[in-house]
Amino acid sequence: MSIATEITSSEEGRVELAVAVSEDAVEQAFEQALQRLARGVKVPGFRQGKVPTSVVMSRFGRPVVVQEMLKVSLAEWYEQAVVESGIRPIDDPDLALDDVPEKGELRFRAVVPTRPKAKLGAVTGLEVAKDEPEIPEGALEAELERLRMRGSRMAPVDRPAAEGDFLVVDFDGVVNGKRLASASARDYVVELGSERLLAGFDEKLRGSRAGDAVTIEVTDDGTGPLVPVGPGLAASAADGRGLAGMRERAALFGGELRAGPEPGGGFTVRARLPVATGSP
Repeated sequence: MSIATEITSSEEGRVELAVAVSEDAVEQAFEQALQRLARGVKVPGFRQGKVPTSVVMSRFGRPVVVQEMLKVSLAEWYEQAVVESGIRPIDDPDLALDDVPEKGELRFRAVVPTRPKAKLGAVTGLEVAKDEPEIPEGALEAELERLRMRGSRMAPVDRPAAEGDFLVVDFDGVVNGKRLASASARDYVVELGSERLLAGFDEKLRGSRAGDAVTIEVTDDGTGPLVPVGPGLAASAADGRGLAGMRERAALFGGELRAGPEPGGGFTVRARLPVATGSP
């Protein structure tokens, strides 16, 4: 064996190793270090990489070669010692090296941090409370209904549309006889009762059948609440840029739009547009 390893002390989270490297292994590592230096040094009168090892020894001396040897081989010897000792380091070791003799073994010590052993306390008789979740009234039924709806499939029915039905409709928004593309859609799914579209939209569709045409008249007289806008639009609207396009569009369809700052620093908009949507 090239090295011999002994655990000299073992404490909580710390192991000390005494390592002895055989003379043959040291001589081999020394020769390899000498050859590496010979390939890398520049000596007048020799091409780089062709310097004889004897010239390197005479020019640089043994200590330089020893330092080159330890730079590479000491880490390798330490790793071999860790494997042979069976310990499991968790960090770099503290290495202490004795003098490197010209003949004989090379010895060093390594203090190695290791993972401390876990100590299990007393567990017999321990009681662990189990939290009982509080389920609000109706929550279970609501969840079951949600799962039922998620797993359900739509199927056509031959009867008037009723609350909770899903309708696939085509509709066109028309303002002053002009079709408004932004208020038109095809194959739009409407859930009756959800009231997600214009006021009165769901009401007009109740009782309709596939193929029916329904006209819905919707008019906003401008008496509704003011609608606040975000600070970005308010900032650009303060000098007339942010709302210019909105005013032009309102005027195009015979309506009007009013906007202005509020005392508290906000910005509000009110629109009045006669709108008729038809032909779902």
